[in-house]
Amino acid sequence: MDNGKVLFLLGLASWLLIKWFGLGTWTWETSNQAGIFSNLGWITIIAAYHAMQSRISGRVFLERWKLTARKTMTFSAVLVATMGLWHFVFVPEPMEQRKKEQLQLLEEMIQDESALQAFRNQQPTLSNLDNQAIFDRQADSIETLFSPLFYTGMVAMAWIFTSLIVSGIFAFILPKIWGVTSQ
Repeated sequence: MDNGKVLFLLGLASWLLIKWFGLGTWTWETSNQAGIFSNLGWITIIAAYHAMQSRISGRVFLERWKLTARKTMTFSAVLVATMGLWHFVFVPEPMEQRKKEQLQLLEEMIQDESALQAFRNQQPTLSNLDNQAIFDRQADSIETLFSPLFYTGMVAMAWIFTSLIVSGIFAFILPKIWGVTSQ
């Protein structure tokens, strides 16, 4: 197995280990931050590795970027699929618990007149609605934010764009650092 595949598998395995370790021991925010930093680190490592491989050939920037981005985006796509399976199939409880917490906070805000008035001041389009209508709209938004399709779509967009940007940076910079000129 080549080093690129080893890095690919290590990246996925480290994310799964972080999430598994975080179950029941970390807060939602801490678990997400650890996962995000792990993913960003592995995307950077994978992009750097493949940019180093493509710089050896002395190709022009766009070719190096394409080769590097292909591998990095493949990692991101598999990572997003793994995240979707983790959060909505294998271990859906933390996601469901977080959604319930947000709905509970919304309910508390609706019952607190000063908090509700402050919210209405921040959201002038909702100022003429009654409490139940505000609750229903915000609850629908929370349901959407924690739906599998929306979550995986947002995560996919974030990691694929990150992969493109990081790949481009490494494909551009590494030949300049190592003194390889394109032909």
